[in-house]
Amino acid sequence: MLINADGGFSATYNEVTPPYIGTGFFGIVRNQVTDFEFSMLGFAWDESDVGSCTCIVFESALDVIGIPFADEQGSGLLFWDFNQGIFSITFAAGEFDFLGTSESGAVTGALSDFEHSITVAEPGTALLLGLALILSSRFMRR
Repeated sequence: MLINADGGFSATYNEVTPPYIGTGFFGIVRNQVTDFEFSMLGFAWDESDVGSCTCIVFESALDVIGIPFADEQGSGLLFWDFNQGIFSITFAAGEFDFLGTSESGAVTGALSDFEHSITVAEPGTALLLGLALILSSRFMRR
């Protein structure tokens, strides 16, 4: 299954006054982050700072997106679990280091203009591929 997605987002860490607020956007093409920008507390990251993202489909719907980022100023992870309704952020840069989840109330996250698509192999194509593998394994044994 291949996932393509685009979304703008904001992240607010509520454990301090005033709250830490971050904003950004991302683009995912064929399960890889191709566009990314995130800034918080004067620190900023872009797609060149992103590691391998996590994209999971559960029962034909997008369930999880995890986007790790790191450079010389710091690192973090933005994580959305759509099935559980949880957003979390891990963030370490300069003198700031925190972990927060929407479930605990420490952090909130909002997606804006979020769109995604999931490409699943056509059943007929999968059947033909499976048949070809079975036939080729029989000929290989001879």
